[in-house]
Amino acid sequence: MVRKEIGAVASFKEVLVVQRLPKTRSGKILRKLLRNIADEKQYNVPSTIDDVQIIDEIKIVYENKRIGIFK
Repeated sequence: MVRKEIGAVASFKEVLVVQRLPKTRSGKILRKLLRNIADEKQYNVPSTIDDVQIIDEIKIVYENKRIGIFK
């Protein structure tokens, strides 16, 4: 439906559902951190992250779906 209404550029192949996302203390989602983990790039955990353990939870989901470094 997205491909039909908006176009191919907005459609995606797979969705991952996680319990929570890494956020800063002010509530902003750390999208670059998620992207770097998935793209197998080196990343630094920002000091403003609300809960560092969320990164391990995200890595488990990536590993189960064989995304990024877990291919």
